[in-house]
Amino acid sequence: RNVIGRPIAWNFVRSRWNYIMKEYSEGQWNAGGFIKSISGAFNNDYQLQQLLDFGKVHRSDLGRAVRSYEQAVEAVQANIQWMQKNLNIVIDWLNQNA
Repeated sequence: RNVIGRPIAWNFVRSRWNYIMKEYSEGQWNAGGFIKSISGAFNNDYQLQQLLDFGKVHRSDLGRAVRSYEQAVEAVQANIQWMQKNLNIVIDWLNQNA
């Protein structure tokens, strides 16, 4: 959940997904929770596209974690909407009160 560690973890998972799935069967770990945790702070279109691309390639591997993956996508979409609506407001407030 570290700001610096998330992109490192995300790149690791994407590049080694097949190995992870081979070594840790679905019953041994929570793939959906893992993906939700890593993507929880994603808040831009680039990150959303990475998540969507991951889902296109690996959806069949997710098994029971498909719903968690879908929730991760929904959360990133909500984060993007929040940023679009509120980022400038927060920046203006910080500039006025800093």
